[in-house]
Amino acid sequence: MKKQTSKKPACLRAWDHAVNELILMMHNEYPAYAHLSYDWYNLYGKKIAGGKFDKQKAIDGLVNNYVPRLAKYVRKNYGTEIVPPRLTIDQKTEVAKDALEHLMELFKYDGVKKGAKFIPKEGDARTRREISKFY
Repeated sequence: MKKQTSKKPACLRAWDHAVNELILMMHNEYPAYAHLSYDWYNLYGKKIAGGKFDKQKAIDGLVNNYVPRLAKYVRKNYGTEIVPPRLTIDQKTEVAKDALEHLMELFKYDGVKKGAKFIPKEGDARTRREISKFY
């Protein structure tokens, strides 16, 4: 008889409650959504237009900066029942990949291409009150 080996699914979102909740909060909570679609859009949009964009470095940046802030924001506002105090690197990476996919969709619709003149979205995080709640 063949021995069954357990394999991790390709998508953590299908079975991991914390990942699913973080992705939902990222798209539905305005401070988190605005931070992603303004600040990170401007950061990566400049890199794409300048020809310096690297997808793996973008995911690493989101894993190390955006996802921990998002988890802290969710814990602060909704408690630790939704998102546990510690997230694994796989969980953070899954959320970061979804965030980057959302940003790529924004880039496609706004026409950010390599070599094009990039026009950043107006305002910065310090002047916009909603985003400052996220920090």
